[in-house]
Amino acid sequence: MDFASPAAGWHQRLSDLSLACAGAAGGEAGCLLRAAHRLLGEAPAPWARLFAGLPPREDFDALIAAGGEAAAALALVEGRGSYMISYGPGGQHLATVVFEGRSAEASAHGANLALAVLGALAASLAAAAIAPASHVEGLAGQPAVRLN
Repeated sequence: MDFASPAAGWHQRLSDLSLACAGAAGGEAGCLLRAAHRLLGEAPAPWARLFAGLPPREDFDALIAAGGEAAAALALVEGRGSYMISYGPGGQHLATVVFEGRSAEASAHGANLALAVLGALAASLAAAAIAPASHVEGLAGQPAVRLN
């Protein structure tokens, strides 16, 4: 899968990635992680500085190849944001991610831990493109947009 379409903006591609993670089977995690690494490497300002220190592509691919999809997903968040993970009785993984400087977090579920973390990461960044409700005329004082 490739979320590098020049026709869509960076935040829209992250939104598409988040949706793909929600509907993906566990075996698709590696492909989605590689797409996310590529997409985060193309981050626009002010996000580019935050993702400048991504793990080198070769190391990232080796981690995935060794069965470390969850570690690869966490490597995209660690040092850049905060996360919380949980495993429900029905076998669903749930992750919540929030990035420094952001007040709202995003949560996502997935077929495995890697997909849940990646989905929450992508949703959190995609939500950054949504203007808070207080900036929309006539909605001042209403709750802000929150994804979870």
